Amino acid sequence: MPLSIASTSVAGRNSVVYTNRIARTDTTAKDLFVLEQGDIPMSLRLYGDTASNAGTSARLSIGSTGNASYFVPNIEVKSGANAAAQSTPSTVSNLMEPLPFQTTVTGTYVETGSASTAGGPWSVVMEVLKA
Repeated sequence: MPLSIASTSVAGRNSVVYTNRIARTDTTAKDLFVLEQGDIPMSLRLYGDTASNAGTSARLSIGSTGNASYFVPNIEVKSGANAAAQSTPSTVSNLMEPLPFQTTVTGTYVETGSASTAGGPWSVVMEVLKA
């Protein structure tokens, strides 16, 4: 179950932080949290506990129902800055605009090469101005 914490009020809107985790076993879209029509996603960060040890690649996508890469497409978590550290992905999109419809935010882990035996979980943190 996602955790949401109301934190501030901006321009008459409450700012809420949503969090949830993606594990190596989440190889099909996992529902992370639901945003309402008119909500404005302000930021998205990933925090990893441990880099994946998958054989060739290990990637996370943060999306929505029907569009697996709506917010972040295929960010590498096998190595590099996103693997096991705080990170605002450079490929993040669809922030700072009101959502045109209710959006179920999803997370998916995909790996290639030999199967991983370690890595993650990765926390997804999204700050949202509520409609």
